[in-house]
Amino acid sequence: MCTLLVLLDFSRAFDSINTALLLSKLSHYGFTVDTVKWFESYLSKRAQIVEIVLEDGKVHRSAPVPVNRGVPQGSVLGPLLFILYSADVAKQILHCKYHMYADDLQLYYHFKAENLDDAVRFVNADLGRIGAWADRNSLVLNP
Repeated sequence: MCTLLVLLDFSRAFDSINTALLLSKLSHYGFTVDTVKWFESYLSKRAQIVEIVLEDGKVHRSAPVPVNRGVPQGSVLGPLLFILYSADVAKQILHCKYHMYADDLQLYYHFKAENLDDAVRFVNADLGRIGAWADRNSLVLNP
């Protein structure tokens, strides 16, 4: 037996989440209207700044910049929200077996050596569907 293995990583996954699409997915998964509104509040009207503290103790801060995409990094909810956002990628995987952890996706396909051409075709078909799904979900796969 042989195995084809493809390791995929979504680039800046947590920063790239389309929050409107995430909220739609939460509704689709059966979250209550109030819960979806809570998440909408949690994910909206956020801003980021850069702060530099010089050796003499002076602090310089940039102006706030609105953050319209993504989930807060370092939060307990960030990884959970990404898992919910990306859960439907599994529907794109028709031939391979897979493991997914946070923003990493591992595809593997077992086959007999004489069936290499078919194996490559099946894996590429799944990769094509995953790539199209990533485009529809505002995510980018690292090369």
